[in-house]
Amino acid sequence: MFHLKKELKTFVFFMLILSCPNILAEGIQTSSTESDAGMLLDRNNRIFQQEKLQKILHSEKEKRKQGIENLEKKKEEDIKVSDVSFLLKKLEIPKSDILTEEEIVRIWEPYIEKEVTVADLYTIVQKINELYQEKGYLVCRAVLPAQKIQNGLVNILLIEGKTGDIIIQGNHSTREKYIRERIPLEKDRVSNFKELDRSLTRFNLTNDSPIQINMASGKVPGTTDYFVQIYEPKRQQFFVFADNLGQKNTGELRWGLNYINNSVTGNRDQLSLTSLVTEGTASLSSFYTFPVSKKGTKISLQHSVGKLKHIQGALKHKITGNSYSYGVGIVHPILVHEKNKVELSLDWVKQRTVTDLLKLKWVNNRLSKYTAGIGISHYEEDSVFYTKQNITKGKFIPISGDARNYTKYDMFLIYQKNLKYNTLVTLKMAGQYSLSKKLPSVEQIYAGGAYNVRGYPENFMGAEHGVFFNAELSKLVENKGEFFVFLDGASLHGESAWQENRIFSSGFGYKIRFLEKNNIAVSMAFPWKKKINSISVDSNRIYITINHEF
Repeated sequence: MFHLKKELKTFVFFMLILSCPNILAEGIQTSSTESDAGMLLDRNNRIFQQEKLQKILHSEKEKRKQGIENLEKKKEEDIKVSDVSFLLKKLEIPKSDILTEEEIVRIWEPYIEKEVTVADLYTIVQKINELYQEKGYLVCRAVLPAQKIQNGLVNILLIEGKTGDIIIQGNHSTREKYIRERIPLEKDRVSNFKELDRSLTRFNLTNDSPIQINMASGKVPGTTDYFVQIYEPKRQQFFVFADNLGQKNTGELRWGLNYINNSVTGNRDQLSLTSLVTEGTASLSSFYTFPVSKKGTKISLQHSVGKLKHIQGALKHKITGNSYSYGVGIVHPILVHEKNKVELSLDWVKQRTVTDLLKLKWVNNRLSKYTAGIGISHYEEDSVFYTKQNITKGKFIPISGDARNYTKYDMFLIYQKNLKYNTLVTLKMAGQYSLSKKLPSVEQIYAGGAYNVRGYPENFMGAEHGVFFNAELSKLVENKGEFFVFLDGASLHGESAWQENRIFSSGFGYKIRFLEKNNIAVSMAFPWKKKINSISVDSNRIYITINHEF
């Protein structure tokens, strides 16, 4: 009886399809984009990650300004020395915990048994201090004390200031132990400033909370106290947003809520929850990132679920779908300098997508993939450059059960530079090349939409290979907002590419921030081609985004 009902349902399904060719045509046209819950989920996740990257690059550029500062900067005084000379017989210098005896001897040996002046003695002192600085011990110095020189004997003192108190300040959501383990300061030991500066740079470029270290004379004579000031973002942040960046058949108006906890356990581990809703879709994404080493290595966990239904056209309420994905990743910084950072990453993701047409399974896809990548950042005083290169190997199992493996390469880069008159130029480029002939639709590269080629519908066209670029020039209007103009373009290739495979657009927009926690961005884009592969698009498209932080 069960099999009879199932066969009857299938028969009715095919009769409806054959009798309604417009439904079939629309289903084919939308199946690879608006009918795939997995693609919508993947698109949302990529958008969130791109926005997060923008914030990270901006904050890292600012964090480079933090450093080590002496709270007791003293004005150098000119030293008046006598021109009287004498025969230098011997130098009395105490044993150093930092400099070797051989290093000190090499400095003063050329002056022994020679006529010298007091200026020569200060030269010896200066060379010893330069050696301290070269080794990174800035709290150590040699001094020439007031003395009466007899029989050619001169005393030079070595002051090697040891670490006194270490005071952590501003750590409202960061455990003190987390900071102390990553900053090489140890009480009663002489601090090496080169090592300290390297650790400080690594901390600031691998954490969301920059640190600045201030020094002052210690309470105990001969010691230096260190004040470690950390600048934390708010521990918990709530954002609501609304925009019209959705897709026509599932709802263009989107509403969302984002919650971020920047330090769940006090170890700068971040939890992010994002909910996104349109008339025909709903999704929830969660990301949790936590450090696993003092060098900045982090592991991330992610999970996303989503569902959709068509809300208009011949397929209104006839197509429904759902999708979920989960994964784990690791990022390790192999090079962290003041101007450069290089990170290696490895991610694993598993995803499943189900789409029903007339309550019968139309799509039932499973996908698992590994992605190895390298990210490179370069910072200058007025610019920032970032690129990410990835190789992905995956396995795709469609509803037929015929599994196939695939490999692809993809890249992303962004360059921003501050120009004169409060202007900023931003250049972005992303590309992909598939090393496999048949690439799952969710893994293809897509052009069109608010985040690549504005003016065209979201995910307007896709293919196995392709590249797109964005060029934007923005002008900051003091206390009034930011005006910007842009040029977008894309070129797609491969078996799935359309014959007309290039699209371009241009436009302008305005961003305004008011009442401190509110942002509104409005832009208008003009596609250069109004008809692509017999598909007409609007002559212009307006994008509106509203954000509010609680």
